[in-house]
Amino acid sequence: MATNRGTGAGGANTNVNGLSFEDKTSTGSDHPLIKTKKYSYHKVSEDIKLFYKTHFTKFLNFTTGKNIKKESSIPNIPQPDEVFLNEKNKTVYILEKKNQNIEGSVDNKLALAPYYIWLYERIFEIIGFNYKVKYAFLLNEETKKLNGPKSKLLYNEHLGIPVWYESDNYREAILKWVNS
Repeated sequence: MATNRGTGAGGANTNVNGLSFEDKTSTGSDHPLIKTKKYSYHKVSEDIKLFYKTHFTKFLNFTTGKNIKKESSIPNIPQPDEVFLNEKNKTVYILEKKNQNIEGSVDNKLALAPYYIWLYERIFEIIGFNYKVKYAFLLNEETKKLNGPKSKLLYNEHLGIPVWYESDNYREAILKWVNS
């Protein structure tokens, strides 16, 4: 049986490496940070706000006047890495970032986009937040070299779910996506 021991995979390094990748690939650094008493976001444009992690849930709770966890009866609502809210076309664009350097289980998450789209649509319906949901991934370069993710990436391509890599001009591509 293969082991990851000593390779930097799994355990404490999973969060360290993942969070480092999330910070390094942040799309909000070029946009002004707006802080309110309840949440904060980056103002991408007049119609587009960018939220990180829990701030999107706080925004929804404040905007709808409802507690999402209580209203939806979903105990573990995922906190996406980046959420773009396009108020003009009433669409929420969820960007998940995955950092995988060796074969492992991170690539299984690449097949879950349809589930998360359904989950967020369900939550939005319950709380009366009438927005569509779109989903995409930003991956590190090493993912291209691995065999595990290949079928999941083909699946996302089949479904029209965008996937970018850190070497791509991803910031520009993501901004084009959230403006579509």
